[in-house]
Amino acid sequence: MWTLETTYGLTRHSVKDKVLAILNTPGIEAEDEDLLLQAIFWYEDKKVDFIDAYNAAWLLAQGLETTIIVDRKHFSRIVGVGVRIPGA
Repeated sequence: MWTLETTYGLTRHSVKDKVLAILNTPGIEAEDEDLLLQAIFWYEDKKVDFIDAYNAAWLLAQGLETTIIVDRKHFSRIVGVGVRIPGA
């Protein structure tokens, strides 16, 4: 997603639309599509990195509520995911 934003100048909204178009293409099946969908909406709505949004969606899908991470900036925007800093 970063490359699409920085190299090609796409907005988060445009990136989301393109990802949704790919996921909704007949004949294309994506593993963990529900997680991808949640992540792409958080990516746009919450202004978080896509991978952080995906990891948060995965955590919640696994029934986990807390993660240990160095940079909590993006994870703190996701409701339902608690953040702990290593060594804190």
